[in-house]
Amino acid sequence: MHGNWYVHRDNLRALPSEALATLEEARRLVPPDAPWNLVKVDRGLRRVTFSWYPGFEEEAHPELREYVTVDLDARQARTRKESRSNPSILHRKEAFVADAHPRRAEYAALTRQEEAAGLYAPEKLRVIGRKLAWEGFLRQAGVRIEGHRLLQGSAPRATPRQATLGDPEAPDARATLRLSGRTTMSRRGPSSLAQLVVGQGLIDGPVFDWGCGKGKDIEHFRASGLEAEGWDPAHRPHPPPSAYPGGRFTWVHCAFVLNTLADPRERARVLDDIFAFLPPGGHLAIAVRSATEIDRLRTPAWQACADGWLTTSRTFQKGFSPEELLELVRSRGFQAHPLARDPVAVLGRKPS
Repeated sequence: MHGNWYVHRDNLRALPSEALATLEEARRLVPPDAPWNLVKVDRGLRRVTFSWYPGFEEEAHPELREYVTVDLDARQARTRKESRSNPSILHRKEAFVADAHPRRAEYAALTRQEEAAGLYAPEKLRVIGRKLAWEGFLRQAGVRIEGHRLLQGSAPRATPRQATLGDPEAPDARATLRLSGRTTMSRRGPSSLAQLVVGQGLIDGPVFDWGCGKGKDIEHFRASGLEAEGWDPAHRPHPPPSAYPGGRFTWVHCAFVLNTLADPRERARVLDDIFAFLPPGGHLAIAVRSATEIDRLRTPAWQACADGWLTTSRTFQKGFSPEELLELVRSRGFQAHPLARDPVAVLGRKPS
């Protein structure tokens, strides 16, 4: 795998002697209470990553929970928590375990099924390492995974419902999309994202404001000499994006929408819809509330819900890290790079 070594903790003896020596040197810098069950030794033998996949044995594609990266040159160990809404996942588990592992044949059989179903096609390999992209490919292929078997037919979807205060489950995603209109601020001026992209001269073509609220950003774009339209399910439902000719807008602006959606699948669907709406080479400017901002705003009356919070006005808010938003945008097929950290903003481009 790109010249690096990846093995399960129970299979360390599979490492060549020089990689094993590097691993043992790095282990001395790992916090003693840090859990890990998969290790990566970089081919340069100066960096080692200890990753924790708590569901490795039971889950077909276990999710990464946290990891420790050791830089031997700097003699430093850095611990990172993984995104809970769109974590990294593992494929081809048989590649990490010993030949004598009791479930290796089971893992390998699933990999063969997935290969036969086209789930490892070259164009997919860049993004299947994230949960949301992988689940999207399963839906597109009309298959589901039960245990370690690939079966025909999509997994049944949960009955839509809206959460109440204190509900540990996420509110129904589409209902929340409509209810997110409650979070729309009656601003006197444009959003910080609209000001940023106009002020830096980033937008150079017709722009569509996705989730435009009451339209202040549209006014700002038009006052700046740009052709601009928009849509919002609560405040500006007509005409919908589908009513516009394909390719008319080369830019989509989406400010503070994803952070109001409690279901990670719905956040992915919004980005999928934007991706389909844009022409090849089209651009996305997107912003969400940062985790730092949510921590500043949150009061004791807010209740934990899914991977965010239910506010006292019964709306959902999630704070993102810059890395989390960047990973999510990339997982939906965009080329992307960071734009701002607080609020978190990213620029994306649909490949030509």
